[in-house]
Amino acid sequence: MKKKLFSTGTIVLFMAITIYIFATSKEIGALPKMVKDIQIHWLIMAASLMGLFYIFNTLILHKISHEIRHPLSLKGALYMSFVGQYYSLITPFATGGQPAQVYAMQKKVWHISSKRNNHYGEKVHHLSSSSIFVCISHVCCQV
Repeated sequence: MKKKLFSTGTIVLFMAITIYIFATSKEIGALPKMVKDIQIHWLIMAASLMGLFYIFNTLILHKISHEIRHPLSLKGALYMSFVGQYYSLITPFATGGQPAQVYAMQKKVWHISSKRNNHYGEKVHHLSSSSIFVCISHVCCQV
């Protein structure tokens, strides 16, 4: 009970800090102009690339889990993908994604060697997909 109360309190605290910073920001007046000036094709391309990232990450986690004889459903692989992405976003230098995925896998009672194999396979996927996205953005965004 104390752990749940602490977690809830931490989330509420960070939400309050975020709302305070947002409410007291002087740049908030420029937000309507920025929204009006947004070029929709860039938003569509960004959303499409993020969707592709999630699809490929899910498929690779699904395939790797079957190859190490600890099958993960597509829904489970998508969950692992979201866990990794979320913790990569909130931790400094994106260091929390893979440990969070390993912890989530541990809850599914996987063997340590299997988790390590999955972690390395996902790392190879992450590096290769990041390289592909950098190449695509370089080609598409030349001014």
